[in-house]
Amino acid sequence: MEPCEGPLKSQSLRPAPPFGDASYDMTLQNGTHAIRTMLELIGRLHCRQLPVDLNMINASWGAPSPRRTLVGLPPYPFNHSQSSWLESQISQNYRFAKWRHIIRASELPWIQDHAFNGTELYPAAGIMVMALEAARQMADPGLPPCDRGVEVQFHLRPETKVRIDSSISDRNTFTLYQQCPGEWVEISRGTIVTHYGNDEPHYEFGFGPAFQGLQDVHYSMDREATAVINPSQWMEKVKHSDLTQDYLIHPTALDAFLQTTAVAESRGTWTPLRTMVPTRIARFWISNQLLAHTPGHTLRALTTAAVRGYRETDFTVTAYDHSTQQCQILFEGYRSTAVTSLRLAGPEAFRVGFDVEWRPDVDLLTHSHAAAICTSALTTADHPNPVAADSMEVICLHHLGRVLREFEGGKLDVRAPHMHRYLSWMRSQVAAYEASDLTFQGECGKPALDDTAYFDRLAVALGDSPEMQLYNSVGSDLNRVLGGEMDPLEIRYSDGGLAEGFYHGSTFAANNKRAAAYIDRLVHKEPQANILEIGAGTGGSTAVILDHLAARSWCGRYTYTDVSPGFFPKAADQFHRYASRLEFKVLDIEKDPTIQEFSLPKYDVVVASSVLHATRSIENTLRNVHQLLKPGGKLILIEPCNPNTTRIPFVFGLLPGWWLGSEDSRSGGPLLSEQSWDAVLKKAGFDGNEVCLRDFPGHQHTMSLIITTAVSPKTQALPSSRQEIIILVPKRVRTGTSPGEPARRGNSQELVLLRWLLMSTYALKM
Repeated sequence: MEPCEGPLKSQSLRPAPPFGDASYDMTLQNGTHAIRTMLELIGRLHCRQLPVDLNMINASWGAPSPRRTLVGLPPYPFNHSQSSWLESQISQNYRFAKWRHIIRASELPWIQDHAFNGTELYPAAGIMVMALEAARQMADPGLPPCDRGVEVQFHLRPETKVRIDSSISDRNTFTLYQQCPGEWVEISRGTIVTHYGNDEPHYEFGFGPAFQGLQDVHYSMDREATAVINPSQWMEKVKHSDLTQDYLIHPTALDAFLQTTAVAESRGTWTPLRTMVPTRIARFWISNQLLAHTPGHTLRALTTAAVRGYRETDFTVTAYDHSTQQCQILFEGYRSTAVTSLRLAGPEAFRVGFDVEWRPDVDLLTHSHAAAICTSALTTADHPNPVAADSMEVICLHHLGRVLREFEGGKLDVRAPHMHRYLSWMRSQVAAYEASDLTFQGECGKPALDDTAYFDRLAVALGDSPEMQLYNSVGSDLNRVLGGEMDPLEIRYSDGGLAEGFYHGSTFAANNKRAAAYIDRLVHKEPQANILEIGAGTGGSTAVILDHLAARSWCGRYTYTDVSPGFFPKAADQFHRYASRLEFKVLDIEKDPTIQEFSLPKYDVVVASSVLHATRSIENTLRNVHQLLKPGGKLILIEPCNPNTTRIPFVFGLLPGWWLGSEDSRSGGPLLSEQSWDAVLKKAGFDGNEVCLRDFPGHQHTMSLIITTAVSPKTQALPSSRQEIIILVPKRVRTGTSPGEPARRGNSQELVLLRWLLMSTYALKM
């Protein structure tokens, strides 16, 4: 017989005669309670007829014994004066305490009472209590009391002694690991400090019974909450609580204090609450006086919240003793992060409260007021720099002049038909520049296009903006592209996507913000408005519009379209936050939308950023857009409206699609002026340029924002005011004796009435 199972048994000893029937017994067995193994051992000895005093064994059930357990004995005096093992410094650096435990719902049934939005989550308070108890055991050594569950390991690594508030403290870092197939995964880490001394600072939920610890709860609409909490109440709700070890604070009690953050964040559930999990605690302090509290002793918790961002909120939680008014628990910088959206599903989806926000009705605004709303969205930094625009314009002209000289010198062979049209455009642009007396901002005179040293210095001064990167790349390879040695798409989508950076740059930034501001007003009036974007491509305009809508309003559905589905995977990843409102569809706006699986009319707003000009017939394209819009729907165009500009054609004129225009007026390029857009919009069933805003007021003007309304077909069918109307008046109207005599008063009134009826019915101006 040996005290513990192991040493002798592991040797597989075989009894020799005359002890062939000898058995192996132990007083302690791994995994079995010590009292049970001792009683079983005595039973086996008794069965072997060995003398056993059963009265002594059963004395604990008899009369009370006069013996008393000694308490307060000094710890065993380990002798550290002599070292038998020289531990290396490397080993000392990796020395840390380690606990292992299997978390089972059968042993800790209160875990099942902690759920958010139908999902059971192990409370963060439980992890913090692990750190508390580990630190307490290290400060006051003691051993904790051991179906298949989740295996976790808790590591505590001591750091150097620290001095806080004139007292020495232990600082430890803790890490909690969970066993996953083939590896241990870290799921939580932090730092815990043990103070030695008496100095203290003065400072729809799915919860089951064990986690229902809040009493006398109050809240304010300023994200503040207060509640009364009984830290010992868990003993009445958790099974076999009398068999567990003593806690400084039980996880269910500590979680109650953290629940006040949900009360504050949701304003007492008046505001829908997303599922939020703790992600950071800057400071957590708890008083050791909690061990001295009697059952029923309560604390008052106060929580204040400060909104940090779209998904995160920082809190301060303070708990005071009701009787002494001393601080017992303090959380500072407790950060909670949302892991779900606010979108509800099912018949229970509803909103319990709304904020009232007044905004102008866009349908009642004058054109000037609508333009002012668009412009109000811009800051000083959003306005493009006219000096930089002039500099980039002449840099593009410099590249055109250089390549033209190579072509005229016979060094360049141009074969593609659309490249010959580009070459003609190059000649006209360079000739117009040479003949002009225009002085660019920042220049004392007009730079000579062959002054290479000057343009090299200018390019360095402009830096590496997205626009300059694209212009420099196109300029350096322009001769190769014209000669057919390089595909222009290689330039646009090389180096991480030069075109994508260009669409997100200053050329489009101001008008994108203006468009977003106007759409925001539209959606404020009609929250379920459906929006479609034509030729969304890399999502330059989409990003600004969606971010603006997400911050203030939202819409019913945002349809992201392009003639090619190749842009959709990256866009879906870029805009994954808006997946619930976003859909992707292929659309060729030059074709009838009804044959492309679009139900018409469906959309309240159509957005087209620098795309409609690259079609064969602008009028036919706009009629297809008109089919997509409901009567009274808005078309928002962002278009290059200066046919004389160089920067946009310099890049995009290299593509065959730039030269698709079939109208005679667009033979030299696809761009339309603002006046031309106004005329063609009216022909296609729109109301013309209701709002028209430029990026620059002067000669630097390139891009324009145009807003127009789809006119109802009934309104379009009215006769023109220029239509000739003949009114036949019978002879009896005139009763005078001579042709010059005026008609009688009564008949004259009838003629006026007839005139009024005609004007009202046919909208005539007579």
